Amino acid sequence: MFLVFAALAWAGCDAIASKLGIDKVAVPLGSAGQNLAVNTATAAAQTASLSRPGGDLPDVFDVASILLESSQITFTPTAATKTAQSGTVRVAVVVSGYPAILGDITIVNDIVTQVSPAPMPVGAVDMTKFNAMVAATPQAQRPVLASDYATASGPAIRTKVGTALRSTSFSVTVLVQGVAGGGTIAGTLTINQGTFNLDF
Repeated sequence: MFLVFAALAWAGCDAIASKLGIDKVAVPLGSAGQNLAVNTATAAAQTASLSRPGGDLPDVFDVASILLESSQITFTPTAATKTAQSGTVRVAVVVSGYPAILGDITIVNDIVTQVSPAPMPVGAVDMTKFNAMVAATPQAQRPVLASDYATASGPAIRTKVGTALRSTSFSVTVLVQGVAGGGTIAGTLTINQGTFNLDF
């Protein structure tokens, strides 16, 4: 009986959160997402302390996923490029020292057409790919990672990201790199915001 009641109460929390409009929070990425250089040889990363819009958030949720929308992403080819470019760019977002998400951005004829997965589950990061991106990033740009980032479980990372989001400011690093074999991409990428989807 208790389990049934708990399940109904939990479902009720999600329904109420949705009605109140607090089941997701759009967070501008600021300078962390601006004009990131894209190529396959090296990765680029930028870190910023973000000020989250809105008031206090309840201490009863985790961040289940983060949505990066193609409409919020712009690719600008290098001035020397004579033809439109198509290919794949890998993107990772680190929140307060933990790799929160990792996915791919598809560019067709200089236009961002798709981001996958959409949304990206928090804590479900392929650490081999992520570590390769960090290793390919110039030392001065690399994110400061938590001491246990490589071994933290998905639930633990979701809790850390949720704790960060409840704060009025927190650190975010955005990393990008062209995917080898995914087309020739040379230019800059701007990601204006991420939508943090909450799980109550």
